[in-house]
Amino acid sequence: MCMPMKVLQTEVSEDIYEGFLLTARRKKLTLKEALQQAVLLWTAQNYPVEADPFLQLKPVKFRVAVSADEIDRALYGGSR
Repeated sequence: MCMPMKVLQTEVSEDIYEGFLLTARRKKLTLKEALQQAVLLWTAQNYPVEADPFLQLKPVKFRVAVSADEIDRALYGGSR
């Protein structure tokens, strides 16, 4: 199943364009690939942490008390 795509378009100065094009070429990327990476990086850096659903999870109470050492032994084996 393909996700619908959107087109982003803007104007930049000649200097910004040339610098971006040079960097994309050095990394052997097309302008399209470089722009997709740039948008993804910008979004990740500016995404509000409060909106992250993972950070909204509440602690879970276990029915049996388990110490951190027991969890470490189960995950990593032996004693640490």
